[in-house]
Amino acid sequence: MPRHRRARRTPPRAAPEERPVTSGRDAEQTPALTGTWHKVGTTPCAEKYPAVITFTGGTYRGARGSEQGMVWWDAGIHRLEGPRKLVLSTATDELVAYDIDVRGDEFTITDPEGCRFAYRRAPAAP
Repeated sequence: MPRHRRARRTPPRAAPEERPVTSGRDAEQTPALTGTWHKVGTTPCAEKYPAVITFTGGTYRGARGSEQGMVWWDAGIHRLEGPRKLVLSTATDELVAYDIDVRGDEFTITDPEGCRFAYRRAPAAP
């Protein structure tokens, strides 16, 4: 009678470590994006991006303005890949890389089509 091998049980894997928005030497050059940001100005090509975006840990949530329809950044994950590259999951769950320039309480995004627009950090609640 053949001996049956017992299936070896592998221990459950730990959840992947969450990558911080900034790390290592990039942290000195790029402030954390954590918090709520409001879009500055009304560039027609940026209409598909949310009026307000909130970053927490490795996730984000976009909120549309009163005159906006569907927004391209609704909710998902994000990470910085270097001091000038932000990767976000879009409304279709595609990961898209954007150029980002963070300066104090404002950041400017350039999307893959060349649309350039900015967000300003919301004041801290009292």
